[in-house]
Amino acid sequence: SPSIVERSLSLLFAMYFMVMLGLAKDAWRTFCESVQIRFQEAELNEQLQAALDRANQANQAKTRFLAAASHDLRQPLHTVGLLVAALSLRRMDGRDREIVDLLNQVTVALSEQLDALLDISKLDAGVVQVDARVVDLHEIVSLYSMEMRAVIEGRGLQALSHCDTGIYVRTDPALLMRILRNLTENAVKFTATGHVSIKLLRQGEDAAIVVTDSGQGIAPEHHEKVFEEFYQVGNPERDRTRGLGLGLSIVRRLAELLGARLSMTSTPGSGTRFELLLPLVEAPVAPTPAPQDARDSGPLRLRVLVLDDEGSVRKGLILLLQELDCDCVEASSSTEALAAAQAARPDIVLADLRLRGEDTGIAAIRDIRAQLGWVPALLISGDTAPDRLQEADRAGIRLLHKPVSMPVLRNEITRALDARAKRGGQPDGQ
Repeated sequence: SPSIVERSLSLLFAMYFMVMLGLAKDAWRTFCESVQIRFQEAELNEQLQAALDRANQANQAKTRFLAAASHDLRQPLHTVGLLVAALSLRRMDGRDREIVDLLNQVTVALSEQLDALLDISKLDAGVVQVDARVVDLHEIVSLYSMEMRAVIEGRGLQALSHCDTGIYVRTDPALLMRILRNLTENAVKFTATGHVSIKLLRQGEDAAIVVTDSGQGIAPEHHEKVFEEFYQVGNPERDRTRGLGLGLSIVRRLAELLGARLSMTSTPGSGTRFELLLPLVEAPVAPTPAPQDARDSGPLRLRVLVLDDEGSVRKGLILLLQELDCDCVEASSSTEALAAAQAARPDIVLADLRLRGEDTGIAAIRDIRAQLGWVPALLISGDTAPDRLQEADRAGIRLLHKPVSMPVLRNEITRALDARAKRGGQPDGQ
């Protein structure tokens, strides 16, 4: 019969076996649960990726829609703007002058709303170039504050300002001014009584631009949403005087582009405070003033090739240029444009970006330059699609967006002619 030792060993072996079996079952259960979790994670990742893809597709569709809508609206508005500008150059008085001035105000207001759509498209396309340099913020903000004082006080509000001196940052002054203007216009728009304040402060190693108001304020649940495109608080009737709801979306994107830190604090009934922080830099040894745009009120007296596939737009631009004493040649395709340029070399080419079919203003300008050498040229387009903006950017041809005002057109033509003078007449296919 088995000895006590043998029975004890058998019992211990049985207990060991049971323990190991239990551990094996636990390990198997843990393994199964782990595999199941991994499958669930994989499925969840697929769902998240699908949702992200749908969101990206929706965003791209939105961008395409805005670009198409903007283009279709800009074309007739551009023509109206050109005709109004041409009329404004004629002698008139009394009621006629009143009507023309009112037409001009309406076209400018609509143009500003379309420009907001253009800004979004440019930011989506990644073609906004940052021209960063060391600037004196005291000079920029104090001048802007003086400019806005009349606007703020014109709304019956108190204009407050304070600017510390000796504050220099490295930034793009044009883009920074766009941020400041959007914030200030928002403050004025949503403040019925009280004040709007613009301040420039030194905060440690940063410069702080602070815009505050005593307006209606924003409830906490809307703090993030107000930075979304087309989102507006308390405007269910879509009052057009309150804009399109793009201002703060543009502000946030531009702040990110400039590497600035943007924050907002707001309480319903107590107003809103926006703060923009930029790192301080050393003052330059000899600050150079920003170049001023050349503007001339006299006639241009140029031979201009006008290329546009829409007859009304082409005619409107020609009428304006003729009022500026320009000799105009017109074309509706790149083939016609090349023939016209060969017959009488133009001083400058003003071309629409997108023509009929696959034809483009870029192709026309390239053909003309290939035959005649470098000719000054500008693209004028109502198209804000990101791929079109990138195409023009790659071509290195200055792109103006319809509607183009007379001062802007005159200034850009002058710039293009100055560029020709700097090239010294050297031929270049592009």
